[in-house]
Amino acid sequence: MAAHPPWTPHPDAALEAALRDTPPAGLRGVLAHPSVQADPYARLRALDRLHAAFAHDASIELAWLQHLLLGNRPQRAWHGMAAWPDAENLDIGRLLLSAQVAQAVGERAQAQARFAAAIRRFPDSVDAWQKAVEARAAAGPDVATHLQAWHRRTTSAYEREKTAFALATLLDADAPNEAFAWASTAHALKRQRIGTWNGDAFEADLAIDRRWSPATAGDGASPRPVFIVGLPRSGTTLLSALLGAHPDVAQAGEQNLIPTLANGPCRSPAQADAERLHFCARWYRAAVGDMAHGAGIVVDKLPANAAHIGLILALFPDALVLHCRRSLADTAISIWQHDFEFGCAYGNHIDDLARYAHALRAHVEHWHAREPARVVHIDYEAVVDDAEAALAAPLHALGLRWRDDMTQFWRATQPVATHSEAQLRAPINRNSVERWRRYVPAADGLLTRIAAG
Repeated sequence: MAAHPPWTPHPDAALEAALRDTPPAGLRGVLAHPSVQADPYARLRALDRLHAAFAHDASIELAWLQHLLLGNRPQRAWHGMAAWPDAENLDIGRLLLSAQVAQAVGERAQAQARFAAAIRRFPDSVDAWQKAVEARAAAGPDVATHLQAWHRRTTSAYEREKTAFALATLLDADAPNEAFAWASTAHALKRQRIGTWNGDAFEADLAIDRRWSPATAGDGASPRPVFIVGLPRSGTTLLSALLGAHPDVAQAGEQNLIPTLANGPCRSPAQADAERLHFCARWYRAAVGDMAHGAGIVVDKLPANAAHIGLILALFPDALVLHCRRSLADTAISIWQHDFEFGCAYGNHIDDLARYAHALRAHVEHWHAREPARVVHIDYEAVVDDAEAALAAPLHALGLRWRDDMTQFWRATQPVATHSEAQLRAPINRNSVERWRRYVPAADGLLTRIAAG
């Protein structure tokens, strides 16, 4: 295994000294400190040292792996799992975790073997079945019959939800209207379990973000951040892969760093003076520093950062925000057909999905109107038709030139920890353009509501 790039020093000098110099016996105390618990970069640093010192402590190892994945470092997590027993000797939690990480890093054969082992060894685990179906490790009429029978007989609302999502995935290719119906059943059950989305609170947060004043001068710090934002399933992963195939660009994947700032030290412009903003910008660059691999540009492709464009522009005078736009009909259908593990509570009801989509787009338009050179629209359909032409503007803004090998991103084993993993293992194509037509008439209600705004 290649050595991990050195961590970038934390901008808090005292905290950096604690993370770097505390003897192993005192690291648990560092990890438990409130300032570290509130700081995902500091937590990861503390856990990394703890794991190095106590490599055989199972609880430390699991926490370390989980934080690597939350920080979108699946390659390191996969290497960390190399010493685990084979699939026949892992408990269900570690077996599913290792299968998902294998899938994220492009080890598809390993992933499918582990998912297959999970449903064979733990046939009563509904999570194992759902993940196996999503990874195409379980397919065919017999699997559909099994899941339908399970859905009918179980008294567990959670099992009914997950079998319905699995059936929505399983039937999508050959019976899209039936798949849509199963997804609708699943979303209703999920909404009952996790609660309703608070649209008023979301729109209030957007109003706060519109109060930020964009920064106009910086210190030339590196790496330069590029934020790819938009609705889920709008082409953010494809755009990130294309840009990341350029040798001068590094991918940080989906980072939760900007939301951490937006919900903490940068909750509102009234709470954040210039000194705090400068510190937070340094903190962000430190947190992605090991992922830059020396590149001058790093891409953060968390779609939900669209709600924080004002904060991004206030933090980074050199930031470029690329807004992925895709047909709302195609985007909404794709969101509806997926089970998102984190966030996306708006995706469980048609009215909420429509409200979120239109509010978010209006928010991006607000910032595009104010800062057209720094907030740039990229249409998914244009990318799949002619990637070179579609990327001309952002490449020019970044001082880069198009390279023909950028479209060969799918040949690389880049980590992809999103629902778009399968698409990034194949060349660019138009298979997902106007895909909404397959779901008519079952999706008529959703499509009408989305079109109405």
